[in-house]
Amino acid sequence: MLSCSKCGSSLVCKTVDNYHYTECGLDDIYLDSVEIGCCENPMCDEEEVRFQNLSEIHDSIAKTLLENENEHTLSQKKFLKKYFEMKKDRHE
Repeated sequence: MLSCSKCGSSLVCKTVDNYHYTECGLDDIYLDSVEIGCCENPMCDEEEVRFQNLSEIHDSIAKTLLENENEHTLSQKKFLKKYFEMKKDRHE
């Protein structure tokens, strides 16, 4: 059983579609089948997002950005910079 990282109470998990993935730093990324754990403690009300394949998600975002022939926005450039830094660190 999963527990809340904030208060230790049990989490009830649900799967959502069309999750707005703002954590990546981009405004227009939406994901399907994202698991969210909701704390059962009404005083806590914490929600924890659980990604099953975060590196694959980032690979897909980077590939899509790189295939785009338009000039990248500042947030897209920041994402790509972080992405390639993480990839480099994994291979060293």
